[in-house]
Amino acid sequence: MESKALKPVVLSIFIALMLSCGSTKKVTSWQPPADQYAFVEYYTIYQGQALEGDPPPGMRIDGPTYTFDRASGELTSYKEVNFNLDTVSFILGAGVVRRGTEGGGMSSRIIGAGKLPLKQGRVSFESIAQESITFTFNDEKFALGVGEVWEQSFETVDTIPALKGNAVVLRKISHQVNFHGFYSKETVGLP
Repeated sequence: MESKALKPVVLSIFIALMLSCGSTKKVTSWQPPADQYAFVEYYTIYQGQALEGDPPPGMRIDGPTYTFDRASGELTSYKEVNFNLDTVSFILGAGVVRRGTEGGGMSSRIIGAGKLPLKQGRVSFESIAQESITFTFNDEKFALGVGEVWEQSFETVDTIPALKGNAVVLRKISHQVNFHGFYSKETVGLP
């Protein structure tokens, strides 16, 4: 009889000890190997189309500062960067594209990070996993696998002043995230 009464007491003590034992280890997210980095591109694309009238010309931009060759994985920057390639685990190619009545051209740059999160415009890149990345856009969370592209677009119809009266323009703004994958740091060309 005494052993039956002792079992619940011993079990209660064991559970209490297990719950009170805490780990002092810091939980860290997965990182690519030291000789690799994750490459992601985030572009905002402005497109416009005249529906009525003759709208004024849109803004012209010109300033791509990097190229990326998907087949070879070579990333080349033509402008000085403000990160150390040795400590980077994530490189973001960020840019703007303008087309139609919204203008013309492209502007881009690369941004490196050793740790996430990294915020750029309306996107915050939160974490890297072996097969995917997670990010938030307007406080909504998304995940992308290697080679996947995410896009969200917004359209408006606006009346704008023009030289010969008003013009009506269809405007589309697209936000696009492309997770290319993991590449060797040896394929990165910096000035």
